[in-house]
Amino acid sequence: MKIKTQGEVLAKLELETRKAMRDHEDRSVLTLIRAWRAVQVQMRSIILSEYMSDFPQKDWTLFEAKRKGTLIRIDHRITQALNIFFTFTHNHLLKVLLESHQQETLRALWMLAVTTPKSTVIKAPNGNAIREADVPEDATPWALRLSTWLGLLRNQININLTSQALAGNTLQEAAAEATDAKVKLPQGNFDFDGLLERMSRYEMISAQASARGDVSDANDDIITREVFMTLADDKVCPECEALEGAELSGPNDENYPPIHLGPCRCFVSQVPMEWAELLRSGTPEDQQFVKDLEELGMAPTAMAVRDSEGKIEGSVIVSFEDWSSKYGPVVGSAANAR
Repeated sequence: MKIKTQGEVLAKLELETRKAMRDHEDRSVLTLIRAWRAVQVQMRSIILSEYMSDFPQKDWTLFEAKRKGTLIRIDHRITQALNIFFTFTHNHLLKVLLESHQQETLRALWMLAVTTPKSTVIKAPNGNAIREADVPEDATPWALRLSTWLGLLRNQININLTSQALAGNTLQEAAAEATDAKVKLPQGNFDFDGLLERMSRYEMISAQASARGDVSDANDDIITREVFMTLADDKVCPECEALEGAELSGPNDENYPPIHLGPCRCFVSQVPMEWAELLRSGTPEDQQFVKDLEELGMAPTAMAVRDSEGKIEGSVIVSFEDWSSKYGPVVGSAANAR
């Protein structure tokens, strides 16, 4: 009789979870990138309109651009556009981080519920409340980083436009600065949209890892260890590959993902106590059942149950959709997520 083990089932559920969370990340990043593309179009329009207003018949010069206030007006309007974008991005990321934490919490609880006997109590962490660290305010590192990058980008646009005016370049050459300007950092020059994607993915994965830590804290009586896992594909960096399978000591572990701004796509896998061991601490029927399994030479991690006729079979793998439709709406207020 072939009955799946907890490890086999957990590996499959983890892959499903990572795909679902990756899809959520992709949708969220796409929303931000589209918003940024719209801002680039707006900045280009600002440069074109101010240039043509002051220099309808000729190319500009730095002297005339300063005398007429062209550069000042462009900077003022671009600053307004960037401030609006910051507010949109800030609010969008707050919403996305909340969703990431909630969805990862639900999926982590689901995996525990599926890979442990029905008599095992699975507890929702603190009513699934989002900790202060998971709902950042303006002063959080990511918000400050975003504000700094936008400020650097604005400065670079101003520098480039000044150089364009000094060289007497054309209208189209000046407008191109809205999309060509880079964010200059100590590590090099970067496209803003690339930085935006890396930062947002890093923060979403951080929220997911935080959710796993919360679930571990709430269920430390049945979770034996947390393990560092990669997606095991050709995009895994050497730093993360070296940590594959490493046991983690908790959220304060220096190797708790994400470990870099790459973005790191790694995650925490929570390993529950062996099926047989959980049965031993269950009901009298569970305790007798585990003795029967041992007599049959069944592996301690085999997910075995009795059917209605008393025959031994593999535990049914409940889909996330079916599980969450029953428990998802109440996890936020219920202590028991089984």
